[in-house]
Amino acid sequence: MALTSGGDLSQFAMLSIYGELMAEERILNAKETGLMEFIVCYASGAAPQARGHMYGSRNLGNGKAEIQKAIKLTQQLVKDLGVSLDNESMDFVKKVDDW
Repeated sequence: MALTSGGDLSQFAMLSIYGELMAEERILNAKETGLMEFIVCYASGAAPQARGHMYGSRNLGNGKAEIQKAIKLTQQLVKDLGVSLDNESMDFVKKVDDW
């Protein structure tokens, strides 16, 4: 997180322990926030965090189709931007197909 956010996100995470971030629902509800957290971690290459947020997203009510579409959209966006995605470390996303 520190490498992709200039340190701001990791510092915020450590100081607030996600409580304030997760509790805020004026713009996105919990389900949407869970999916957004997964996709941001996925796109930034933070595999351990992405894995946890993928399952958290499912627990918050996002179904197989929603998560698969978010993964495909992110993969296309990353490709269009010319950014590389470490698919080996993100191999766990294939588990969504079995849900």
